[in-house]
Amino acid sequence: MSGVGGKPAVIGSKVCSWGLSRRVADLHATANLSQEPTYKDWNSSDVSIGYPAKNWSDVVDQTILDGWNRSIIFGDQSVGRHDWYRRTTWTAKDETEFFAKLKRARDKCQYLRIQASYLANSHPATALALLDQYFTICSDHFDLAQAYVGKAKALLAMGQFEDAIEAYLAALAREEEFPHLQTTAYLDLPYIIAIEKLDHHYKEATELLANFRDRPMFHVDHFKFHSALALIADDTGNDADARMHAEDALEAAKTDHSGLTHHPKVGLVGDEFTETKEKLVHIRSTKM
Repeated sequence: MSGVGGKPAVIGSKVCSWGLSRRVADLHATANLSQEPTYKDWNSSDVSIGYPAKNWSDVVDQTILDGWNRSIIFGDQSVGRHDWYRRTTWTAKDETEFFAKLKRARDKCQYLRIQASYLANSHPATALALLDQYFTICSDHFDLAQAYVGKAKALLAMGQFEDAIEAYLAALAREEEFPHLQTTAYLDLPYIIAIEKLDHHYKEATELLANFRDRPMFHVDHFKFHSALALIADDTGNDADARMHAEDALEAAKTDHSGLTHHPKVGLVGDEFTETKEKLVHIRSTKM
C-alpha cells in the first residue's frame, strides 16, 4: 500500500493487526489545543478525543466540557482574529488573505490543518492542496493524525475511497505512536467501509471495531459503531448479528438528551444519519 501525505502508510505489525486500542492516560495532554471550531464539524467525525471511562455521562462533567475538551466539542465561538483560518469559502480574495496571514503566522501547521478541515467537504481539492503543504513542512507535528483524518474526508468527498482508507490507516498509525492524541479514524473508517459496501475491507473493519469496542463515548459514536456492524452483517448474510446491532444503533439514535445538564444536545445522532437509520429499520424489520 502506498504512502499518504509524503510518508509510507504503516501496514504491518501493529496497524495491520489493528492493535490500536490504547486510551488517553493524561487529559491535560490535550489542553488548549486548537481544533475544529464547531460542534457540527465534530459531530460529523472531525475530532474525537478518547476518554478512559466506560460511562461517559458520569465523567464528562461541566469542568471537562468547559476546559480541555470544550474547544473540540463546541469550538471557539470567538470572532475576528480567528476567522482567517476558518473560511468556508475559497475565492481568490480568501486565498490571498489566508496566505498573507499565514506568511506572518508563527505556527503555520495548525492554521493549514484547520483551514483544510473547513474546506474538506465543499472544496476538497483545495483542502488537499493545503494539507500537502502541511505534510511538507509539518512532518512531525503533534496533530498529524488529525491531518490524516482531514485528508481522508477530502478524498471521500472526491469519491476516492481507497485513498481515503489509506489516509485513515495513516491516522491510526500515528495514534499508535502518540496515543494521547486520538481521532475518530477508528470509527470513521469502518463506518465508511460499511456504508459504501467495500466488502474487501469488511474483515479489517470488524477487527478494528472489536479492538476499539470500549472507546465509543457519545450516542453518535455508539450509533456509528453498531450501524457499521449491522450493515456488514446484513451484507454478509449474518441475520442475527445484523438485527442485534441494528437495534443497538437505533436505540442510540432515539436518545434526545445527552445526559449532561448544561449541554443536552452534545453527541446526539443528527439528521445527517437519516438514510442510515432507514436502512437499520429495514434490517430490524426483516431479519427475524
